[in-house]
Amino acid sequence: MIFQRLPLPPRRSTAIQIMADSIPPEATRVPTNLVSSGTTVLADQSWLRKTKGLLVRYAKATATTQAGLDDIRAKCAQAVKDLPLRQTITSFAGLRAHEPRHEFFIGQIAPGFVDCAAIESPGLSSAPAIGVMVADIVSGILDLQPNPDFNGTRKGILNPQELGIEEYNALIKENPAYGTVICRCETVTEGEIIDAIRRVPGAKSIDGVKRRTRAGMGRCQGGFCSPRVLEILSRELGVPMGEITKSGGNSRLIVGVNKDNV
Repeated sequence: MIFQRLPLPPRRSTAIQIMADSIPPEATRVPTNLVSSGTTVLADQSWLRKTKGLLVRYAKATATTQAGLDDIRAKCAQAVKDLPLRQTITSFAGLRAHEPRHEFFIGQIAPGFVDCAAIESPGLSSAPAIGVMVADIVSGILDLQPNPDFNGTRKGILNPQELGIEEYNALIKENPAYGTVICRCETVTEGEIIDAIRRVPGAKSIDGVKRRTRAGMGRCQGGFCSPRVLEILSRELGVPMGEITKSGGNSRLIVGVNKDNV
C-alpha cells in the first residue's frame, strides 16, 4: 500500500493520488467545496479523512487501520484508565451522512415523508428521543389516536445467570433446555434461544438470535455455536436448514450438501 500526504490549498481542485488496486475510482477524488484552507488529507486503502469534518467518498469502506486504532486507544485512556482493549474481538469503521448546514435534521420534508438526516454524535444515545419525536410527527400527520390496549413494556428474555443456584436448578428441572449451553463464550442456553425464536417478534435468522441473546458475540464469533443455532432455528421454525439465513434476504449459510447425501 502506497499513499501520499498532500496539502489541499483553498479554492483549488486537488486530487488524492492513491496507488492501490483495491480502491475504487470514485474514492480517488475529493470535492474542493468540502475542503477548508490548510487541510491535510491522509488517504489509504480504506478511508479518506481530513482533520476537521468528514471527507470520505468511498462509503463502503469498513476496514480499520493500526493508526486509527492507536488513536482511539490513546483517547480512551484519557477517560478510562487501563481499558482492556486487548479483549477486543472485532473492529470496524463506518461512515455517516454529513450535512454541512445543520445536524439532526428531523422533520417532514414532503407530504407524508419524514426525514431523519445528519444524525451525528451522539446519534446512538439520542435514538430513543428521535423515535419519540418522529412518532409524534407521524401521529400529527395521520391524526392517530392512542391505542388503549397497547402494552409498550416488552418482557425480556430470561437470563439464567441472574438466578440463584436453587432457582436455576428448578428451571432446568422444569425445562431441560436451559441446562444445555449452546454458546460457550457467552454461556447462552438452548432455552434462551428457543425463547428468542418463539416470542413476538421472534428471531428468524442467526443474527436475530445473536441480537436477542448474545449467542455468537463471544471470542469465537459464532465459530462453535452457529451450526447449533442453525439447527434450532430450523427445528423451531419448521423450515429446512438451507433456508435459514444469517441476516435475512439472500444471506443463506448452507450452499450445498455434504458427503452424507452423495
